[in-house]
Amino acid sequence: MANSKRALFEQIQQHGFAVAELALFLDTHPNDAEALKDHNALATKLSQLTSLYNKNYGMMTIDQVSRGATWEWVEGLWPWEKNFEED
Repeated sequence: MANSKRALFEQIQQHGFAVAELALFLDTHPNDAEALKDHNALATKLSQLTSLYNKNYGMMTIDQVSRGATWEWVEGLWPWEKNFEED
């Protein structure tokens, strides 16, 4: 399971980087329809990957905390305490 967790985390990092880079590109090329299409597709995929990670391994950042009846962020290990090899 550790390899699948690491692979998913790396996909999230890659998609996050691509989304950020395309956002910067779009700041200077706001009318580039192809770049916007790519950005939107990658952002959607990033959201899906992040949701999958959160469901299986816990939240990576505080902005992913659900808005439920309990404060889930303090339950379990903190993100920096999580080890890919232990799962």
